[in-house]
Amino acid sequence: MRQTRSTHRCSLRRHASGTSAAGGGASGVALISVLWLLALLTLLASAATTLSVANRRSAERILQSALMDSQNDGAIRVALLRVFAAPKSVRSVPMARLQTLAVFGSTVDVAITREAGRLDLNTGAVEILTALFAANGWAAEDAQAMAERIRRFRDSMESAGAVPAFESVNDLRLLPGADRISSQLFDALTVYSQASVPASSAAAPAVLRALSWADERQLGGHRWLPDGFVTGEADGAIEPAALIGEILRVRACVAASEWVRCRVATARLT
Repeated sequence: MRQTRSTHRCSLRRHASGTSAAGGGASGVALISVLWLLALLTLLASAATTLSVANRRSAERILQSALMDSQNDGAIRVALLRVFAAPKSVRSVPMARLQTLAVFGSTVDVAITREAGRLDLNTGAVEILTALFAANGWAAEDAQAMAERIRRFRDSMESAGAVPAFESVNDLRLLPGADRISSQLFDALTVYSQASVPASSAAAPAVLRALSWADERQLGGHRWLPDGFVTGEADGAIEPAALIGEILRVRACVAASEWVRCRVATARLT
């Protein structure tokens, strides 16, 4: 009988010991789950804070962009008004020179240039198209090939009844090899002047180099610059009345917190 009781007591002890171990394991799992849940909540809170900051910065950026666009648009209107409604006492209007205008509490840099000084993609002479690229860093054969692509594109579009062939300068990007064209050369092009040869007195620097290059080589068997022409700063200043009928390009740029935003407008003086 003693032996039986002893055995029964030992089995009860083992059972109690096993129950205690199982309870400790369950508590450990619960603790780990709670820690994981806290970590997940912390991560979610951090992500929400980051998104909130990013959204706020994005909203501030949009608001700043709208304000800068308004400042640029205001400066463009003021600059054009000074040309369109210039008093009789104003004998000349500065061309291709930066003007500083105060608009809505900020200073805006404005420059007015004449589209007549740019090379028209639709009507420009092929010789000057070639010279534009050749005089500005392109190999002669590459310059000629690019000019020929432009000519063929014009001819094909005109044959299809699409006039003008180029509705904007950006249409040039559709042609093969256009990825090599620099921003400076894009700025030297236009679709507004409708002239075969740019006006040398208003020529942009890249266009003036092209005219000089073509003139020295007498492309097409003739001169491209007027006799006695002296290379200098384009435009300088001109009488407002002399601009009647011309298309002007106005570029306005305003800076804020090391960020520069620009707007460009074209207008015909009538």
